[in-house]
Amino acid sequence: MAAQLLILIPNTGMVATEFMKSLIGATQLFRTARVSFAIKTYEFSDIVMSRNYLLSFFMSHPDFTHALFLDSDLSFSGDQILRLLQFDEDFTVAAYPRRKLRLQAFHDLVLDNAARPEEDRLTPQQLLARANGYVLQYGPPPGHEFALKRRDGFVTVPGLGLGFSLLRRAVPEQMIDTGQAAALPRQASQSFRELKGFWDFFGHITDAQGSYKYGEDQSFCQRWVFGVGGDIWMDESAKIGHHGLSGFQGDFTVEPPFNRR
Repeated sequence: MAAQLLILIPNTGMVATEFMKSLIGATQLFRTARVSFAIKTYEFSDIVMSRNYLLSFFMSHPDFTHALFLDSDLSFSGDQILRLLQFDEDFTVAAYPRRKLRLQAFHDLVLDNAARPEEDRLTPQQLLARANGYVLQYGPPPGHEFALKRRDGFVTVPGLGLGFSLLRRAVPEQMIDTGQAAALPRQASQSFRELKGFWDFFGHITDAQGSYKYGEDQSFCQRWVFGVGGDIWMDESAKIGHHGLSGFQGDFTVEPPFNRR
């Protein structure tokens, strides 16, 4: 059966320009690649509710085989989405950088890079990408074991940000069937009457000690990996941009003396 893709975009009413250009480029590529798709957005201040609504909307429309979550502040190529589709697993993702430059890490990388032979040096863009850090969980949460697997340029991960993630219908179905995603019937009947049901896929999970509350994306990943026993396959070759407002702190005392001519 050919993929029927529903693109899910949670946001607060604003999208980055680079995201808009990426989405237009991707949908043009889908026409050439004969990928059927539709787009569903939801504007709300609560990201947990937004993601729950969008995935519940997906569950209410069984003609769609795959849900693609895209955050509206990312940039990407359409080929990256096709790569996730072609890998043909239940849960495939691409990692994206945090919107915060680690200045000390960048400084250390520049010094290390300058000491390398010229042919081994990274480009300025590669140095920035390495210094950013990624929205990615490198190890399992306390009390859990995790077996890393690799295949065809993809690697399994215990959790990460889901701003660029592709889910087969089997993922939310199994989360519902195993009780990992609780049904919220009053929410469905009162707040979201257009849906066939409403489920809590992304509600915050608290650790076993009750001392730490995980983010909505981490909570979703834990439900799938450690609750259902599924895999999350991450593309190790992904090149995703993450956009936002940046501040530039000035200090004119470090500038060369001003030349008054």
